[in-house]
Amino acid sequence: MSAPDSGRSPLATDEIYAQMRAIGGLATNIPVADVRAVVEELAIIDAAMPMFDPTGYRRIMSTKPGHDRYARAFLAFRLVLEELLHGDTD
Repeated sequence: MSAPDSGRSPLATDEIYAQMRAIGGLATNIPVADVRAVVEELAIIDAAMPMFDPTGYRRIMSTKPGHDRYARAFLAFRLVLEELLHGDTD
């Protein structure tokens, strides 16, 4: 156990690892191709939405970079899981 102000939860390391494995298991239910499709669709939004819906694009501009970053990070995480499980990334 760590000190209360360390930022650590009160869980033991084995409990934390079990939770990490559970999250990884859930993530593997989403095919890599689907995650890539989300990343690509977010990129298309930047290319097309300013022309087709400039007002809507202005509304999402403040949060869009965070969504992009999250989707790319999830794709990276998912690719690592795929490699660990199957030794490939497709």
